[in-house]
Amino acid sequence: MKSLLRVIVIFFLISAEGISQESFWKAGLYSFFDNTEFGHSAYQIPQTMAGVRFAPEFAIEWDSVHRITAGINLLHEFGSDKVIGDYFPTAYYLFDKKPFRFLMGAFPRNYALERYPRIFFRIR
Repeated sequence: MKSLLRVIVIFFLISAEGISQESFWKAGLYSFFDNTEFGHSAYQIPQTMAGVRFAPEFAIEWDSVHRITAGINLLHEFGSDKVIGDYFPTAYYLFDKKPFRFLMGAFPRNYALERYPRIFFRIR
């Protein structure tokens, strides 16, 4: 019986090492400046938009292709009285194995649309 127990324990230790998880964190700091001041337009209000986004995230990854991430995206607009003008929680699952990529949940838009030019989202 003891030898069977030893075999089971060794099996679990070996298999646990093979599918171990790795936890890590990352933080993004993004600034933006969009000067849309121009002559009067019926389509858009002339204004200058500027600010900074801070996005810390904590993730657990296993098999180097599966990842579960949770974090928050904080926005500060320059000229605002508030330290944090707006915030958005992020929580998503990522499967990333070439040539496939699958995202599910509340994730930053640039993760899914990183190959599109920014002008694509400005034209109405």
